Amino acid sequence: MKKIRYIILAVLCAVGVSACQDDLTIEGNGVDASQAMQVKLQFSVPNSEEITVSRANNDNAELGDLRLYIFNGDSYLKVQNATNITKGAATNEGQLYTVDATLYKGKQTVYAVGNTTTQTNYWMNPVEALDAAALNGKTEFLKTLYNVRQDVIDGGFVTFPGNYRPLAGSGDITVSDNGIPSGEIRMKREVARIKLNINMNYTVESGERRGNTVSFTPQTYSVYNVAGKAYVMEDGNSQDAAVSEGFYAVENRSNFDVSDGQVATIGDGFSIPENIQYAKNPCTTYNDRERWNGTENSGADDDAKTWTNAPDYGTYIVIKGNYLETDASGKVIYSGATSYTFHLGNWNNNNFDNFSVKRNSIYTYTMSVLGIENIKVEVEEETDGEQPGAEGDVIELDEGSEVFNLDAHYEQVYVEYNLSAVANNIKISGISENEIEDAIATNFMLSIHSPMNIKSGAEELIRPYTGINEEADMTGIDTEWVEFYSQTGRNQLSSYTSVRGNESYLLTPWQACKKMGEAVKALIDNPNNAPSITGLRVSQYGNSYYARFTVFVDEYFYTKDLEGNKVSWEKFTRAEPRTLLIASNWKASPDGNSTYAKARTYISQASIITFYNTEAAQTTNALGIESYNEYGVIEGFGTPHSTYYRKANSEGNEINGRANMKMDTYGMEWNEVPFGRIGYLSANTGTDGHTWKELNESDKRNSAYYACLSRNRDLNRNGQIDDDEIRWYLPSRSQYLRMGIGTNAFNTDVRLYTGDKNKMNKNNYPTSYVDKGALYYSNTTNNEDNNQDLWELYWAVEVGAYGSNHKGSPIYGAKAQIRCVRNLPSYKNVESDKNSYGDEALAGPVYEQLKRLQDGNRNYLFDFDNRMDKDIYRSSVFNGPYAEHVETSEQNRLYKAFIVAKDYIKNRGRNATYSSATGASSGKSNPCYNYFEASDKSDIGKWRTPNLNELTVMSTVANELDLEASTLSSTKFTNQNVRFGFHYNGSIISAWDPGQGSGPIRCVRDATDEEIQSAHPVN
Repeated sequence: MKKIRYIILAVLCAVGVSACQDDLTIEGNGVDASQAMQVKLQFSVPNSEEITVSRANNDNAELGDLRLYIFNGDSYLKVQNATNITKGAATNEGQLYTVDATLYKGKQTVYAVGNTTTQTNYWMNPVEALDAAALNGKTEFLKTLYNVRQDVIDGGFVTFPGNYRPLAGSGDITVSDNGIPSGEIRMKREVARIKLNINMNYTVESGERRGNTVSFTPQTYSVYNVAGKAYVMEDGNSQDAAVSEGFYAVENRSNFDVSDGQVATIGDGFSIPENIQYAKNPCTTYNDRERWNGTENSGADDDAKTWTNAPDYGTYIVIKGNYLETDASGKVIYSGATSYTFHLGNWNNNNFDNFSVKRNSIYTYTMSVLGIENIKVEVEEETDGEQPGAEGDVIELDEGSEVFNLDAHYEQVYVEYNLSAVANNIKISGISENEIEDAIATNFMLSIHSPMNIKSGAEELIRPYTGINEEADMTGIDTEWVEFYSQTGRNQLSSYTSVRGNESYLLTPWQACKKMGEAVKALIDNPNNAPSITGLRVSQYGNSYYARFTVFVDEYFYTKDLEGNKVSWEKFTRAEPRTLLIASNWKASPDGNSTYAKARTYISQASIITFYNTEAAQTTNALGIESYNEYGVIEGFGTPHSTYYRKANSEGNEINGRANMKMDTYGMEWNEVPFGRIGYLSANTGTDGHTWKELNESDKRNSAYYACLSRNRDLNRNGQIDDDEIRWYLPSRSQYLRMGIGTNAFNTDVRLYTGDKNKMNKNNYPTSYVDKGALYYSNTTNNEDNNQDLWELYWAVEVGAYGSNHKGSPIYGAKAQIRCVRNLPSYKNVESDKNSYGDEALAGPVYEQLKRLQDGNRNYLFDFDNRMDKDIYRSSVFNGPYAEHVETSEQNRLYKAFIVAKDYIKNRGRNATYSSATGASSGKSNPCYNYFEASDKSDIGKWRTPNLNELTVMSTVANELDLEASTLSSTKFTNQNVRFGFHYNGSIISAWDPGQGSGPIRCVRDATDEEIQSAHPVN
C-alpha cells in the first residue's frame, strides 16, 4: 500500500580524485616457448581509486596466494601457481610484492588471480572456470565470470574480517636472454567500497523558508541490484558487455553512525562487486538519472518502478529517515518520515550517463537535505516534480497543528480542538449553504496508516462527517491502536483506569472526527450555545468552545491481522511508523505519487526494534526494545513494592527481567503510578516534552522500575496490576548483555550508548557520560551481603561490562538510564493472549543452544542458526586472525557458528600481551599461530583470538568452558585514552586500561557445516 511519508530533496556529490592505474605495456619480440626460465616477477596492489572530494583510508589487500595464466597474444601457454610470495615496499601508489614463477623468453601477457584460497569466504573459487576458459584462448578467458557465494548473498554484504581481498590483474612481461624480466603485473581488488556521508543539518538561506532549520536523521538504507556475478579479469572486451543476471537486494539495514549529530555514515561503508552498466537514454541533468515510469504497488515503492534512462540493472540506494523543519522560534513546520533514491556511479564533470560501479574504487557520496518544496509544488501546481528520486506525502504544520512522535510502548497525549474557530472560518469563507457540509468534513479528514492496513494509501483518507458509516468507511484500516477519551479538563491527562464507568466517552478516531463535525455544525447554526453531542464533552474557554481529549495509543504490537490471521513479530518490528492524521486541505498530485495536507493532529509511533532475525520468527522468540528513554537520566532504582516478596523469590534475576518486575510490583495498584503526569501535553520533536521529567523527587527516587511500569496500561481498568498487564519491563543483566551483542543492528541514535566515544576522557568516566547512555539500571540484584537493594548497572559504553551500585564503589548512588523491553513470541507461540507476553514468549540466548563436537569433548560449539539480525553476522567462513579493529567494527561480528579450543595457548607454552592480542597480527606474531588440535595439524592457521562478541558469548557459560580470569579479546576499545581492550575478568566482560600486561587466550575458529550438523547439544 502507498506509504504516508514526507519527502526531502537532496543533492549528492561525488568529485573524483583518480589514482594512476594504467597497466604497463612492455615492448618485446614475442615468446620463445621452447625456453622456459625461472624468474622473479614484480607485482603491485595499487591503492583504490577514490571517487570523492577528499582521500580516505584505503582497503587492506594482502597477497596470500596467486595463480598465473600466461598467453602469447591470444594463444594460451600455461597456468601455474606462483611461489615464494614476498612482501616488499609500500609506496604512495600501493604495495609491492615479488613472486617466483616460470615464464618464457620474450614478451608474454600474464594474467593473475589472487587470494582464491584465502578469500573462499567471498567468491566461489573461480580457478576451475578460468582453467577451462583459458584452453579456448584469451578471448574466452576474459569472458569468465566469478560468482559471489550464496551465503554472502543471503547475508547481504561481504565482510572482510582479515587483511585479504579478492584480487585480479595483468601485465605484459618481457624476459630477456639472460632471464631477467621487465614489466609489472598490477592487481586490483575485485570489489568496490561504497561510503555515505549524510549531512544531517542545514539552515534554509533563501525564499519564504529562509532561516528555518532542517534536520534529517537516516533510519534505514536498502541497496538494489547488487551484482552477484562479475568478470574476473578487467580487460577490453569483457567490459563492453554489461552483466544481466544474478542480481540481489540488501534491504532495510539500519547501522548508521549518527553519533556526532552532524554527519551520518555507515562506518567504513560496504563492499559490493563491480557492476558495469550503461544508460538506456542520454542523461543531460542529474534528475534525468532518476526518472521513472509506473505507479507504486502495494508496499513496494521500488519494485514498481521502470527506469526511463537508468539501466535496468544499475545499482541504486534508497535512504529512509526522519525529517524535521523548524522556524526561527523553534516551532515545527514540517515533520515526518522521508525517503530518497539515487543510482550509483561517477557523474563527475556532468557525466550523468555513468551508472557503473568499478572495481578497486572507493565511492563516497555526500547527501545534503534541501527541503520539501518541490513535492509541495508538484501537488499544488500539478506539474512534474524536479526530483524524480523523491516522491511521497508532505504534511505542513500550521497554527494549532500538533505533532506527537511516540515510542513503541503504551502512551498518552493531550489534544484539543477549537470548534468555534472552525465554525467561524467556515461562516466567513463565503461558501453557499450547500457547501457547508463538505467544508466541515474537509476540516476533519482522517488518515490512519499501519502495516496491517488492507486498503491502499489513496483509500486511507476518510471524511467521517460525510462518510457512509464507520464500518463501511474504516473497513481494511487498522484503527484499534488509538482511542480518543473525551474530557473537560484542560492541559491534563486522564488515566486509563479513570475511564471505568465513562466508556461512552471513549471514542474511535472516526467517531471523534464525526462528533467534532457535528459540534461545528451546531455552532454554525447557533454560535452562542454549547453544542450537545452524545459522547462528546464540549468545554468553554474564553469565548470559544473546545473539544478536549486524552488520546490513548496502544503498544505497537500485534498477534492477528485485520482478517484474523495469526501474525508474529516479523510483521511489525523495525517497520515504518504507524500514523494517525487529522488534517484539512488535502490534495493529491495527478500521478498519485505525492500528497499535501495541513495537519491538525499528527501522531507517529515508532515500531518495536529488535536485533533478532525476522527470518527466524516462525520458531524463535525475540526481545523487543523501545527506541529511546524519554524520561532521561534516572536518579535511583527505587524500593520494590514488596521487599519481602523480592527476597523470598529468586525466579528470573539474571535472565528474566519480567519475572523480576512481577516481584517488584507484587501487591501494587495502578493508582500508585502517576499516569496523570506521564505523557505529552503538547507537541514534541523527540523525547522533549514528556511530563515524567516534571515529576516530584519522591517519584524520581522510585523511577527506574516505575518508569518501565508506566510503559504499560490498566487494560481492564480495574485498578489492579494484573499479570497480563506487565508487558514492558526493565531488562535483566543477561538481556542487556544481548543488546550489547546486537548493537551493530541498530542505528546509533537508538543504541544504548549514543555519544561519540572518540571525544571521551578519563575524568569522571563513565559517570560524566550518563546522559549519552553510559550506565543503565538492570533488574538483576547483586546478592552481596544479602542486601537486595544492590541492583546491577550495565556499562553500555563498554558493551559487556557490569557493576553494582554498592557502597565503596565509585558509582555508588550513581545516576543511570533505562531501556525497557518486551517479550516477542514466535509464530508457534502466538496461540493465546498470555503466550504473547509471558514466559512462553521469553527470548533465549543469542545462540540456539550450546553444543559439543562430540559427547565428552572439551570443544564447545556455539550455534547461532541466524537467530539474530544479519548486521550482527559475518556472511561466510573465515580463517586466521582478525584485522585490527574496535567494538563497532565489522570484524566484531559473529559467524553462524564457532568452536572454542580445548586448551588455552598457555598450556601449549605460549601466552600473550594485550597489544599482541589486539594487533593486526598474522603469521608467527598471531598468538594462536601454532595452535592445532588435528592430528595432522591441518587446522594450523585457522584459529584466532576471539573478538569481543565471541568472548561475550563464551562468558555466558563460563563455568562450562572453565573460562579463566583475564582471558583476552582481540577487540580494542574505540578510545585508547580511556580504555585499551577487553577481557573476561572472572565474572563479566570488562574493559581495561593500557599497560595491563599479559593474559591467557582461548582460541576460537569458525565451524564447518559438517561440524554444525554433527554437534551434540549440551543437556
